[in-house]
Amino acid sequence: MEPVASPEAQPALALEPLSAPGPQPLVIFLEDEKLRLLAEMVRRHEANNLHYLDFDSLGERLRYIRIINGNLATVHTLLDECKAAVAAHSNDAVLGPIAASILSYAEHCLNNALQIIRNYTLRKDFLESVEEHLEDLFKRLGELSPSDAAAVAEFTQDIKQYDDTVVSFMWLNMNTAASIAFSQHLRLLEITFEDLVRSRQRRLGFTGRFEDLDIDQKLQVYYVIIEESGRLKGVENYRSLQPLPFGSKKSKYKSGGMFLFNVGQIVWDIYQRDQPMETVRDVVVSAAEKKGKKLGTILGKAAASAALKGVTKSAIFVTAAGVVGGLVGAFIVGAAVGLLFGLIFRTGGQAPLPTDNMIVYVAEMPDGRAFARRIAYS
Repeated sequence: MEPVASPEAQPALALEPLSAPGPQPLVIFLEDEKLRLLAEMVRRHEANNLHYLDFDSLGERLRYIRIINGNLATVHTLLDECKAAVAAHSNDAVLGPIAASILSYAEHCLNNALQIIRNYTLRKDFLESVEEHLEDLFKRLGELSPSDAAAVAEFTQDIKQYDDTVVSFMWLNMNTAASIAFSQHLRLLEITFEDLVRSRQRRLGFTGRFEDLDIDQKLQVYYVIIEESGRLKGVENYRSLQPLPFGSKKSKYKSGGMFLFNVGQIVWDIYQRDQPMETVRDVVVSAAEKKGKKLGTILGKAAASAALKGVTKSAIFVTAAGVVGGLVGAFIVGAAVGLLFGLIFRTGGQAPLPTDNMIVYVAEMPDGRAFARRIAYS
């Protein structure tokens, strides 16, 4: 039996609610061993859920087992590498604190991966982007001279700003009450996701196709949507957070890909928040059954379903709803869902999806946020 917290108990790493309207959830960041435990719990539930999928072959089943095991291994590896860097610089009064701040930042990134990204096949790609980003940070740390005060100050500020950005992303994912009016507006006007993105791109004066913009311009377009939706209410005043001002400062250290995962997830949740997501999920589950199906087959059945109306019938909507999730969690898994995510959010929903030969499955996804609360309160 799981331990039950007393009414006055508080998780040591819980962050207080923001001053935004509506009920506010706690944001919990776990550290080191508790973060590893969270990764183990998530992996265990994912492995158990694989038993309910009807794979065509043992090789296909093993492919998915390798994905969830690989995600767990990546969490352990990144934490081990960060702790090794802290130990290596423990006697350096200048570089030691920087290494410690990178460890704290990495822990926040991994909390984000395990609590926000519920789709384990998508989490694989996200963790790869985190790994690439951290490798670049450690490369810069290795090149940094403790005697170069200006470079040390700049790098220290960069890490703090990236860390503040990831913390704010965690809150933006949960601060759903602040943007509900905007979500209702999008639903009532039946605005498609691609039209939403295209209109904000024009507002910023970016010409051409969205997919041809550089990564920082794409982040700026998505951040305009987040700001307009109201999700930022309270975040900018919380504990002096100074997230990246997308558009006025370029992302560095190969951080753009990781940030696109985060921002895309938030923007999608804003867009679909007032749609009948339970109905969308039920239609997809019915179309997929237990066996893997071609994505095109599932999308065709969704388009023909009388239960879905308007934009919820579109290929972009059904795919993003299943891969990214939101209110009802993600429910479409596939070895190449990272490609689908990239096609949707790197092109603003304007690129056709490769549906004919892509096999996907429908599966329950564990709730990492619920597990984190359980660990924090135990």
